[in-house]
Amino acid sequence: MKNILLTAWLMACAMPVLGQIVPQPVKVTAEEGVFSGTLTYEKSDLNGLPENAYRLTLKPGHGVLEYRTEEGKNYGEQTVAQLRQKYGKELPAQTIVDYPAYPWRGLMLDVSRHFYSLEYLKETVRLLAYYKMNRLHLHLTDDEGWRIEIKSLPELTQKSAWRDLDRHDSAVIRRTAVDPRIKLDPRFLQQVDGRLRYGGFYTQEEIKDLVQYAARYHVEIVPEIDMPGHMMAAIAAYPELCSTGKPSWGSVFSQPLCPAKEEVFTFVFKVLDEILALFPSRYIHMGADEVDKTTWKQSELCQNLMKQENLKDEHALQSWFVERVSRYIKDHGREVVVWDDALEGGISTDINVMYWRDWKANIPYESVESEHQTIFCPGTPLYLSRRDSAMYDIYHLRSLQELTVKRKDLIKGVQANVWAEQVGNANWANLLIWPRLLALAEIGWTPYEQRNWENFKRRAVDQKAYLKGLGMDLAEESPFLTVVQTPDAQARGVRFHFEHEKINPTLYYTLDGSLPTAKSKPFTDQLLVKGPALLSVGILEDGKLLTPVFQRPVDYHKLTGKKVTYLQPWNKAYPAAGELSLTNGLQGSDYYKDVNWQGFTNDLEVIIDLEDLKNLKEISLRFMQISQEDVLMPAYVEVSFSDDGKNFKPFKTIQNDVDPKQRDLVMKDFKASLKGAKGRYMKVLAKNDTQNQFIFTDEIIVH
Repeated sequence: MKNILLTAWLMACAMPVLGQIVPQPVKVTAEEGVFSGTLTYEKSDLNGLPENAYRLTLKPGHGVLEYRTEEGKNYGEQTVAQLRQKYGKELPAQTIVDYPAYPWRGLMLDVSRHFYSLEYLKETVRLLAYYKMNRLHLHLTDDEGWRIEIKSLPELTQKSAWRDLDRHDSAVIRRTAVDPRIKLDPRFLQQVDGRLRYGGFYTQEEIKDLVQYAARYHVEIVPEIDMPGHMMAAIAAYPELCSTGKPSWGSVFSQPLCPAKEEVFTFVFKVLDEILALFPSRYIHMGADEVDKTTWKQSELCQNLMKQENLKDEHALQSWFVERVSRYIKDHGREVVVWDDALEGGISTDINVMYWRDWKANIPYESVESEHQTIFCPGTPLYLSRRDSAMYDIYHLRSLQELTVKRKDLIKGVQANVWAEQVGNANWANLLIWPRLLALAEIGWTPYEQRNWENFKRRAVDQKAYLKGLGMDLAEESPFLTVVQTPDAQARGVRFHFEHEKINPTLYYTLDGSLPTAKSKPFTDQLLVKGPALLSVGILEDGKLLTPVFQRPVDYHKLTGKKVTYLQPWNKAYPAAGELSLTNGLQGSDYYKDVNWQGFTNDLEVIIDLEDLKNLKEISLRFMQISQEDVLMPAYVEVSFSDDGKNFKPFKTIQNDVDPKQRDLVMKDFKASLKGAKGRYMKVLAKNDTQNQFIFTDEIIVH
C-alpha cells in the first residue's frame, strides 16, 4: 500500500483509530496510545527502499524518523508538520513508511506576462514543500518581458523588463471593474516619461536568495529561458538577434532568434553562463515552443545554413538550434527540458519533454516511443489559469496512467502551469492554484491503485481550512458535473451518475430543459432516462442554483448501445467515451471540449452492427463549426448498408451547406430518411476534406 500525499491525512478508511488524515501511505501500522515526546533522527538504508523514502515511528514517549537521504528526511518532517497541524502536540501512535510515485511533481509560474514578488515565490515554495511537491519552474522570459538580471547584457532588463500596457493588461483592467481581486499589482506599475509602464525583474542577489531558501525545503527552482521563439523582449533590446533586424510578428507568433547568425549563440551562451551560475538545478528549460518559422523561410542566411547542414526543412532547423544549445547545457553537467513542440524535427533522447499540447494527444505516446523522459502538463486540465480546469479531471489523468503502466521508467512526473496573461497579482494566482493543486500533489505522490476520488474530497476539506487559515482566498468547490452514463437495453433507457467536487451536494433535475429548482425532482445515486429528453441537472445550495448547470440532449434510440467499429481512429485528444461515444444516448453541449464530442482529423468512418433492427426511419448526426479554432463541418455524410459487413452499397449522401468561412459557432444536423434501407451493417462516412482540421460529432441517432 502506497499513498501519502499531504502525507498522513485520512487513514481513517483503513484504520479508524488514526482519525481523519490524508491519505494512506505505503504502509501504516497503528499503535496504542499517543506520541508527545521528542523526535530523533536516524540515517538508515531502510531495507532497500527508494532513496527518497522515510520511515516515521511514533510510540508513546518515543519517536524516530529514519531516512536514506536528506530529501527523504524532508518528506518525513513535512509529515510530522502535517500531523501536528491536525492533532497538535499529541500525535496518534503509528508507523508510516512512504515515498513518491513520480520524481517530478511541479508547478510552473509565468512571471513574464505578469510579475510576482520574491516574497510570493518563497510562500509558494513553502506550500509546495508542505504538499511534497519538489519543483518550481519559473518561466523567466517571453515576448512580454525579460525578468532576470544578466550582468553581461544589461539592456535585457534596462529595456526589456518594462513595457507599455499591452492587451492583456487592458483585459485585466477591464475585468477589475467586475472583480477587484483581479487587479494589476500596483508595485509593478510605474510612470516613465509620462507613460504608465508595467514590469519588474529579479536581481541576481534575489535569485540566489530564492534558490538558497528553496534548497532548505528540497524544492528545486527550474529556470526557463524560452528560445528560439518567444524572444520578442530580448530582440527589442538586441534587434540584431533576429533575421530582419527588428522585432516583428510572423504568421502566428513572434519572430524568433536567427539560428544562422553566430552572434545569436554568443548571446545565448552569455545568458546561459549566468543562468547556470545562479541556478544549481539539475534541469535547465529552454522552451522551444511555438516557433514561428516565417522569417526563417524568407531568410537567405537561414536557407544557406539549411543547405550547408543538409536540413530538410525549418523543423529540422529548429532541432539543429535545440541540439546546439542543448550540447552547451549538457557540457556543463545539466539536463535539458523542452516543450513538446521540439519533437517535430527530432531531438536527442536525453532531452526531457514536457507534454502540453492537449489537442495533440499522441504526443506523450510518441515521446515515450522515442525514449524521451516525459513530464505531463497537458493544457486540459493542468493549465490552472484556465477556468475550465477541473479538479476531477486532474485527479483522473487517464493518459498518465496508461503510459505509466507501459513505460514507468520514462514517465518523469506531472506539473501544473499558471500562464499569467490575465493573472495580474499573486492573490489571484493563488485563487487559481488552490485547492486544485492538491489533486495534482496527490496523483504525483500516490500510485493509481491507491487513489480514491470520494476519499480525496473528504481529505481535502482540512487542507482548504488550513490554506484559508494562511489568509488565502480559495476558489470554491466547482459545481462542475462530470457525467457517467450507461445504456441499459433491458430498461430501454440511459442510466446516469454524476461526479463533482462537492461532498454530498443536493442535485435536482428536469427532463424538459427547464432549470432545476427546489421543487424539481431530487437526483439520488442514479437516474434512468428513457428519452428523448433534454436533461438538466444542477446543485442547489440554500435554495440557489449554482452554475454551470449540466444540460444535454438524451435519446434512447435504435442504435443506443450497439457495437461501433472504427475504420479510422479518432484524434486521441478528443476521445469522448471511446468506442461507446457515438451510440451511448448522450449528446454534447455547444462546446467541443465537454468530453461528449469525439474529434477527428481524418475522416469519421465507422461500421455499426444493426443486428436484427428493421424498419429504420431516419438517421441524424450533429456536427459543429468554429472555424477560428479549426473546427469545420464535414464536406458530406454518406450512409451505406451491407449484409456481410464487407461489401457496402451507398444508400444516401447528405451534403454540407454551411460556409466554412463563417466564424461564429454553427451546429448542423445531417439528417436523411432511411426508409427502404436494408442490411445488417450500416457504414457512416463523414468526409473531412482538409485532413488537418477537426470535425466533431457526438451521436449517431437512428429512429
